[in-house]
Formats: sequence, structure tokens, C-alpha cells
Amino acid sequence: MKNQPYNRYQTQDQPTLKSIISQISHDICSPLSSLRMIVYSCTELSDEKKTSLQQVCDRISDIANNLFRYTNQDYPGNHATSVPNTQPINIIADVMEIVAEKRYEYVFRDIKFTPKFNTNSSIFINADSVAFKRAISNIINNAVDAIEDRTGEVSISINKIDEKVQIIIEDNGKGMPEPVRERILNRTPVTFDKANGHGIGYTQIHDMLRENEGRLQIQSKRNTGTKITLIFYEALNIDQKQTG
Repeated sequence: MKNQPYNRYQTQDQPTLKSIISQISHDICSPLSSLRMIVYSCTELSDEKKTSLQQVCDRISDIANNLFRYTNQDYPGNHATSVPNTQPINIIADVMEIVAEKRYEYVFRDIKFTPKFNTNSSIFINADSVAFKRAISNIINNAVDAIEDRTGEVSISINKIDEKVQIIIEDNGKGMPEPVRERILNRTPVTFDKANGHGIGYTQIHDMLRENEGRLQIQSKRNTGTKITLIFYEALNIDQKQTG
């Protein structure tokens, strides 16, 4: 019975849900185009802020397009577009784009976003860039939620060890209980101290990892913080993963 809401969406309500999502993704395009024009013509904004806002618009557009594509993958002739756009991506650039976005999104929160890697470097993994950036965004949002109304810090580290790449996102928030950590790692939908949450964020993260051959690790301690680690194979060495 606990899984009934999820089964219901997957059965009798699935066509209705697809229709709603398709309409939402379509309706996003018009105000998004207006927002692009406003950003472009706003002389009060610095070039740096314009670039960041345009990147946010691009990501919203990518998410809307992917929603439409995946909810319509059963339509005739649309099977090719349902395949994730996996290719070598520079995760340094993608992560920095999300960090810039979060600094604007949470500008009124006393939270410091700290990249702990060389922003002038390039590290590539084979992944779908849209799904990857959405996963990083979801993890950072969870970190901010865990900090609640306190002063806090979210740090993002990127390490390369042999043929593997680690993206580590740490916060000094309230942490999570061990049962919640285990449920997340076991891909069980879970909501922890979120009145309106449905566990969708971690569902998307797991889907992204599965499609891009990644792994998830979680370390957490109550009232101390949480450390989320995403592990991928470096793009240049992706063919050697079976021998590692």
C-alpha cells in the first residue's frame, strides 16, 4: 500500500500525467522567450549577470525540452529522441554553471557556495549534460534545505583518481538518519523533513547515474552535515572501466 501513489501514476493516470507534463513543458517556452529578451535588453545588468541568467534560461529550456521528449517517447517516430544525449562533457564548466545559478537563487540566504577545485581545468565524463546538471542542482537544493535557516556552507569538490572522477557535495546542515540514508541508496522514494517533498530529486539522481554509469555514496551525521559523492569514469578512460 505504501507504493500505491507511484503505481497509480504508472497505470491508469499515466496518459493524463503525460498530457499535463507535455502541456507544461510547452507553456514554459513563451514566458521563457520573454525572459530572454528582458535579460538581453536590460542595460542595468552587468555582462556577468546577463551570462548567468542566460545560462539559467538555457537550462530551463533544456529541462522543458527533455520533459516533452521523455513524456512523448511512445509516439510513432519519436524513439530516437528518447535516448539520453550521452557525450563527453566538461563537468568543471557544468558544475560552475550550477554554482552561479544557486548563488543567485539563494542570494537572500546566509549560505556560502564554495567550489574546491581548479575552475580553469577541464575534466570530462560521458554523460547527458542536462541530466547531470539537474542532478547537481537537486543535490545542492537538498543541502540548502538541510541547513534550514542557519548560516551555512555548501562546498563542491571535484577529484580525479586514476580513471575515476569524484564530485563531492558537502553541507553543514542537520544531516539525515541512517534509515533515510539506506532508503536513498536502495532507490526507495523518501522524503525527510520536507512538507512538500516526494523523493523525486533522488529518483532523478539515481536515473542519471544509471544512464551514465555513475555511482552514489552518502555519508551523514546528525547535526553535523552530509557528504554526497558521485563517481564516474573519466571520458578518456571509459573503455577501460572493466579492467579497473
